[in-house]
Amino acid sequence: MVSRKKDNKKPQIKKRLFEVLGVIGITAIMILLMEGILSLFFPQNLRGEKVIGDSFFNRDKVLGASYTPGSRWRFSHPEYKVEYTINKDGFRDRKKHPVPKPEATLRVLLVGDSFTFGQAVGYDQIWPVLVERQLKEKGYDQIDLVKAGIQGLDTRSEFLLIQRLLKKYDCDVVVVGFLINDLYTNSLYGIDDLEEMSNGTNDNVKEQSKESWTRSVKKVFMKHDQKQNFHLLTFAKRLALSSDELYCKLYMASANRGEWFNMPLSETSKQQVEVTEILFNKIAEYCRSLNKKLIVFSIPQQFQVLYNSESQDIDVSRYDKHFAKFAAENGFDWVASLGAFKEQRFDEDLFYRHDGHLNRKGNEVAAEIFIQEILPLIQ
Repeated sequence: MVSRKKDNKKPQIKKRLFEVLGVIGITAIMILLMEGILSLFFPQNLRGEKVIGDSFFNRDKVLGASYTPGSRWRFSHPEYKVEYTINKDGFRDRKKHPVPKPEATLRVLLVGDSFTFGQAVGYDQIWPVLVERQLKEKGYDQIDLVKAGIQGLDTRSEFLLIQRLLKKYDCDVVVVGFLINDLYTNSLYGIDDLEEMSNGTNDNVKEQSKESWTRSVKKVFMKHDQKQNFHLLTFAKRLALSSDELYCKLYMASANRGEWFNMPLSETSKQQVEVTEILFNKIAEYCRSLNKKLIVFSIPQQFQVLYNSESQDIDVSRYDKHFAKFAAENGFDWVASLGAFKEQRFDEDLFYRHDGHLNRKGNEVAAEIFIQEILPLIQ
């Protein structure tokens, strides 16, 4: 009797097992089908296509990476399509800057990372070009903007770039674009060995390692490489990030991000703030030694603009308040733009939600802040 019951159960178990395997198989087929459709017709990764030049980035022994002079590449992302053209000096800048500098010209050097470079938007839409256009409309033809933003830079590499370019272009003012992600990677590596060369370069700084160059390139492009991403997962992430609340929760939960805003600050955050203070002090001292004015333009990350809670444990303006005081004590200007961005966020999106960079409207806001807050400081 017992053996018969056992025999009756065996077919039932097999049947259920086949049903489970069938569901798993159908689900797997559906996932693979959706992944295939996305990868073929709606790819979710960042893809580059050369127009001119076999490479867009070159290894730079000082900065880590720099652009290939004269190159032109197109990049496609699910949120945008854009073409970047690099001039003969290795920057995204169509305007010529004659040397020696014409009389009565006030030349401003703009250095920064991808937000100053203008990642994700066309050249005519980036905030440095919008500023350039407004200056001309307002009759400030004597102000010449040297646009030297490079994706993946931090404050350390921006300092080295300033030393490379300040004398070359004979600039009168330096504007450094700053974002809180600069804190993550800032270091004093090689800085103490820096000695100004007679030709205005800094070739004797300790050479950046190959790992540093690879890290710079990965920050910009390799994280979106097709081999490293499932299109379906990226698409699902984009859907999740469309919610402001969920975006902020995911940001704070992600590794090496939340700790930078949680109060009290972690030891790592405190150390990186001290490193960044030293770097800004060195930039300020260098500019003063050449009688040049230094201004820092602090641009917020998307999280800082979207975060709308009154929690005492999270302070999205903490670094602006800290470095504004530090700048005042050390003889340079700190222009924070977080407040202005927060005021504008309800009218229209200012960032590409998944990519994280300023969109057309965000660049317009940055340009307006420059005209209102920075222009009076450089006149």
